[in-house]
Amino acid sequence: MMTRAPGPSLDLFRGVWHALWPSRCPLCREPLSLSEWDSFCSWCLETIKPVGEPVCRVCGRALSEAGSPPQEVCGFCTTHPPSFDLARVHGIYEGALREAIRDFKFKGKRSLAPAQARLMAEAFSEWFTDVSLDAVVPVPLHKSRIAERGFNQAVDLARPVGRARDLPVLYDALLRTRPTEPQYGLTINQRRENVRGAFSTKRPELVKDRSLILVDDILTTGTTVSECAKMLKRAGAKKVAVLALARAV
Repeated sequence: MMTRAPGPSLDLFRGVWHALWPSRCPLCREPLSLSEWDSFCSWCLETIKPVGEPVCRVCGRALSEAGSPPQEVCGFCTTHPPSFDLARVHGIYEGALREAIRDFKFKGKRSLAPAQARLMAEAFSEWFTDVSLDAVVPVPLHKSRIAERGFNQAVDLARPVGRARDLPVLYDALLRTRPTEPQYGLTINQRRENVRGAFSTKRPELVKDRSLILVDDILTTGTTVSECAKMLKRAGAKKVAVLALARAV
């Protein structure tokens, strides 16, 4: 889908708005230029480490540049093959990216949404330009967690991915059937058991014979998205890719 450049009237409106109410970095509150109105400031961006080649061709985990042949599969994917077909992330879960994700998810700072959406769109463009996809699926939260938090961060991250290529976002394709414990601090076996049977396909007809991209905020071992991908494929999905904002290492 072609992206239409802002017209003169929109540019003028943004210019006037910025002159009267200058934009500030949603994280550190430093002033932003007009071109940065939906981004983090340059200081915060400098602390964000994008993940680039070489990466594992399956999970997207960064590989050592020395002696890493193209299309190599990492040791983790060799010993713990995931249900998804490939996964990629924007950056490492540290610095401003870590702070932004935590403030957005746990403190409800929704002003961080545009800047995070911009990073997701950039990562999607970088990693999935040549990947055929039919729809976007956000990783669901349990209804009790949504009631507590007020929103699902994966839904906010899925929207810019859908807009980038005019793909539908399937908000109700997956359902989290029971609450789960946070994955942080658990072993790989504990993580698998924690999410086992925690998801179901609410509307199988939405995913049958389609190539999907799952969206979440953080990817660590990939256990959660692998369980989601397994359920989507059981419902007939042809392919399941994954895009996350950050990878925790």
